[in-house]
Amino acid sequence: MEREQENDQVQNVEPHSSHLRLHRRMDAPGTFFVTKCLANRGSAMSNDAADIIATALCHLVTTDTIVLGAFLVMPDHWHAVIGLRREESISSRMRAIDRWINKSVRGCVWQQGFYETRIRSTKQLLYVIDYIENNPVRKELVQEREQWRWSSAYERFAEYIAKPWPWGFELD
Repeated sequence: MEREQENDQVQNVEPHSSHLRLHRRMDAPGTFFVTKCLANRGSAMSNDAADIIATALCHLVTTDTIVLGAFLVMPDHWHAVIGLRREESISSRMRAIDRWINKSVRGCVWQQGFYETRIRSTKQLLYVIDYIENNPVRKELVQEREQWRWSSAYERFAEYIAKPWPWGFELD
């Protein structure tokens, strides 16, 4: 009897934990909010480095590799909303971006890995885009987000940003 109760408890827990793991998967296509930081958050990258990162993200849009919802390059980190077009993981795409940036940008030492959050609803997408594009305003680097020249809010990059977002979400 005691053994049966243990089995019931395991069976009751397992589907729940499997369900959670399924929803936390980052190895499937989708829409992601990513952040990549310099190893020393007190240091700052050059304007040339910021230009290279912004240009690299836009280039990936022109080659149909990603869909870009927003991006921003700050002095010590960058953010992006990335939609994956192909059957690949955000980890493999970010490794490719990291390799390219590390080869092209000199004098920057990056943290290992990156931070990511899967975007699951239009409401979350809009919140994250607003958060990204208003970051330089919150940090008092500019008065209006359109003034930050390494951002999707900057007029030069408008053509690379997907509006409206090309697909729906799980929780809409």
